[in-house]
Amino acid sequence: MLYHNPRGISCAKCHGENAKGKIIAKYYITKNNKKILKKIIAPNISNITFEKLKKTLFPKKDILTIMPKYSYLTENEVEAIYLYLKSKGKK
Repeated sequence: MLYHNPRGISCAKCHGENAKGKIIAKYYITKNNKKILKKIIAPNISNITFEKLKKTLFPKKDILTIMPKYSYLTENEVEAIYLYLKSKGKK
């Protein structure tokens, strides 16, 4: 439940139903009169470490990232999300 509704933006919205990552957005830039397709891609988090997950969910204040902050999650909730991600990594 927390992966799909962590009282904020769903993890699945960006990282996909199986936490394997997905394209969030596509856009074009023009360089030397050529259109170049760019993509914003959420990474695969199915094999993330617990330490990396916590660091990502609770970034330092001076870090700018597209990833939303989830500072309101409890330690138990973070652990539940981690265990869910581990179950997705096995598939």
